[in-house]
Amino acid sequence: MNFTDVIPGLGLGNLKFGSTRELVKKEIGNPTEIEKYALDDDDDDITEAWHYDEDGLSISFDQEHAYVLSSIAISDEKFTLKGNAIVGLSKKEVDELFAKNNWGKLQEDEEEPNLFYVDDISCSLFFEDGVCSELQLSPYIVNNEFAWPK
Repeated sequence: MNFTDVIPGLGLGNLKFGSTRELVKKEIGNPTEIEKYALDDDDDDITEAWHYDEDGLSISFDQEHAYVLSSIAISDEKFTLKGNAIVGLSKKEVDELFAKNNWGKLQEDEEEPNLFYVDDISCSLFFEDGVCSELQLSPYIVNNEFAWPK
């Protein structure tokens, strides 16, 4: 994989949110695993997650959005957020980095204590033992709808 920088609201390298599965496969190849699931038992919409285990990357496509790229999750330190490493940083370091870059304030999830979200840049961060283990991003959300990049 020759690109590692995630841009909020836009995507990863040449892959923009809204890209088709075919384009993703052309750009980064076949995934290690494909997982299909519904977000909850009452949900008829299926999410298809492509896992690239060796790269620490997962990409999701939602049926609700015609199976275009709707989420990127990174769990390897080689990936950056606008040029800044995130995975492997402490919660304090992430707080300081987000404040320095005006990306918004981390809000702790009420039900899951190791999950934080930042609405300003449509991202979620997972922490294990006080260290960021995963960063998930999606397109910006405007009026409760994805704002797909052009």
